[in-house]
Parts: sequence; structure tokens; C-alpha cells
Amino acid sequence: MSDLVGLFNLLAPFFGLIGLGFLCGKFVERPEAGLSWMQFFLIYVSLPCLFYRLIADKPLDQLTNWPFVAVTTLCTSCAFVLSFCAGWYKKNNKEK
Repeated sequence: MSDLVGLFNLLAPFFGLIGLGFLCGKFVERPEAGLSWMQFFLIYVSLPCLFYRLIADKPLDQLTNWPFVAVTTLCTSCAFVLSFCAGWYKKNNKEK
């Protein structure tokens, strides 16, 4: 049970910022182009600080979990390749 609490404590701030951005975009009457400031703030200001805070107190051996790093990198690469191929396929079929 404590593993789930630890996981929640790790993920809650990250998804909380995303949820905050979504709610502000939904309830604050602004044009879509006017929300670019929030995207900038979340991506370039808040998330790096959040990531630093999350990993600053972790021992180095927990941060170098190579099987986790390898699987995460592989999954991210697969998602990129699938998205790239889908966009490329859609673009090439749209022109015909």
C-alpha cells in the first residue's frame, strides 16, 4: 500500500499541473492563442522545477535503474515512430 502512496505522491504534482492548465483553459474566457503563456509557463518553468524537486533527494542508485531507463526510452521511441509514420502516411495519401 505504501508503494501506491509513493507513486501517487510522485505523479500527483505532474498531473496536477496539467489539470490546472486544462481547467484554466476551460473556464477562463480567452482565445486559444492567448493560452500560449500557460503552455510556456508549464513546460519551461514549472515542470523543470518539479522534476528537479522530485529527483533531488533520491540516491544515485535509484536514478540509475538501467532496465527502467531502457524500457522507457524504447517505449518513447516506439510512440514517436508510430506518430511519425501515421503523419507521414496521412500526408502522402492526402496529396493523391
